[in-house]
Amino acid sequence: MAERCAIGLDVGGTKISAGLVDSHGRVLHTLRLPTPVDDGPAGIFRAMRALIDRLIARTDGRELVGIGLGMPGLIDRARGISVQSPNTGWRNVPILAEFADYGLPLELENDTRCHAVGELHFGAGRGVDHFVLLTLGTGIGSGVVLNGQLFQGGSGRPGEIGHVTVEPEGPLCGCGKRGCLEAVAGGKAVGRRAQALGIAADSRELFALAASGDERATALVDRVAWELGLGISYMINLFNPQRVIIGGGMAEAGEVLIAPVHRYARELTMPGIRETYEIVPAALHEEAGVVGAAALLPGLTAMQRKGA
Repeated sequence: MAERCAIGLDVGGTKISAGLVDSHGRVLHTLRLPTPVDDGPAGIFRAMRALIDRLIARTDGRELVGIGLGMPGLIDRARGISVQSPNTGWRNVPILAEFADYGLPLELENDTRCHAVGELHFGAGRGVDHFVLLTLGTGIGSGVVLNGQLFQGGSGRPGEIGHVTVEPEGPLCGCGKRGCLEAVAGGKAVGRRAQALGIAADSRELFALAASGDERATALVDRVAWELGLGISYMINLFNPQRVIIGGGMAEAGEVLIAPVHRYARELTMPGIRETYEIVPAALHEEAGVVGAAALLPGLTAMQRKGA
């Protein structure tokens, strides 16, 4: 029997990553192209198809079980459309219909929830039935797995922890509300806050300054950690997960950010729940989106066993 593989695409605002992923979650080939945002949906679809075609040519006798597409923003899986995507400017754009001519099974999901599916089958979510994933990057997203399945909610759009209000009088968020977690503690927001305090640093540089002992940087990082800990406590109190998985670029800051996030999350979680979960780093890193998109295909993950 031929080894199985799937194609996973991770479409972001600046780049499109694509990979050929085997049934063990290994990325066999990876390709990237800049996201041609200015060319609209047609231009982005052309870039996606170019990557898919190149990967199909590299299956090397493996059975290709389908194509998984991870897209930013709000997704309607049932209709196969991008409802709203701030990174690409899309509204109600049909996606799955564009790739139907490949004659392969197709799956579509929000990029963060793709990451959660990848962690479920191939990463830090293996061996547990209930976990939440938070991605801390330019924005803040989350995916929820309950009873070993990705939680879809009533409309397929759950897990928008980045748009929970933590500062009611806070800055305007891209979603139109004020004081969202993403608007105060996302990577771009942290950089803006540093600049407003006269600290000439982006978020990455700010964390390095805090690690070196800079007092103003340390104070701002502590506030950001409290806000992130508050958001995480909401997820813990609501879903009672066994595990909280933290990934994304900001998580690479290390203990200077993650240690106080852990402390505040525990302090802000309801007594009686505090000792029922663990916080762990994501196992999938740079290729999380690609692996997670491929893991949407049941034909790729059917042989996986939790904890294997």
